[in-house]
Amino acid sequence: DVNVYNKIFEAVEKVPGANNPHRVRSRMIGNLYMITLDIEVNPQITITQAHEIADAVEKSIINSVDNVYDILVHVEPAGGCQTGEKFGVDKDMV
Repeated sequence: DVNVYNKIFEAVEKVPGANNPHRVRSRMIGNLYMITLDIEVNPQITITQAHEIADAVEKSIINSVDNVYDILVHVEPAGGCQTGEKFGVDKDMV
């Protein structure tokens, strides 16, 4: 459902410090969503700060998408996004 992906991208955009959501994957487990995605953060921040941003992304998605079972946010340093990644959806794909 393209609407779910749009909601995920919008939810990430609301979180300060979370950039370039990519490799977004949404799967249904029964009637619940399992969501995984990568985000980029400033490479100069601490692991604790990156973790706080990832937690805020999870909360923002939960507040934006109904029926979420679980969310996995993978954090990368800004500029570390690999082009031509095989799996997932990027914002320009929806």
